[in-house]
Amino acid sequence: MSYKTVLWNSLMMMIKSRLGPRRAITPPATPPAEKNSESSMMPMMARVPFPAELITVEKLDEILGYLKGESGTPQRRVIALEHRLDDVSHELKEVKSMLTQLVAQNSNRDQPPKQASR
Repeated sequence: MSYKTVLWNSLMMMIKSRLGPRRAITPPATPPAEKNSESSMMPMMARVPFPAELITVEKLDEILGYLKGESGTPQRRVIALEHRLDDVSHELKEVKSMLTQLVAQNSNRDQPPKQASR
């Protein structure tokens, strides 16, 4: 019985290796860290140091101005928002009137012509 099992399993493994897809190549191992590099002195917790040349003085001034509220007092921002809402409501009224005219024109086309009464 053991002999039969060994033959059967070996036959099945041979068929599997011939007919089955190729196995993926194992990727190479991670290279060891250099012993005398500056980055090995202090662990970065999987973070890349932030490049200083990406932040400019103008961008920092913009961020600080926003945090200080120099971009506009809340009262000015509310007034500007109200003006924009007025503009939007005016435009919506114009769209409503145009749609009303369009519906009226289409309803006149759909009606059969009136016949003259005798």
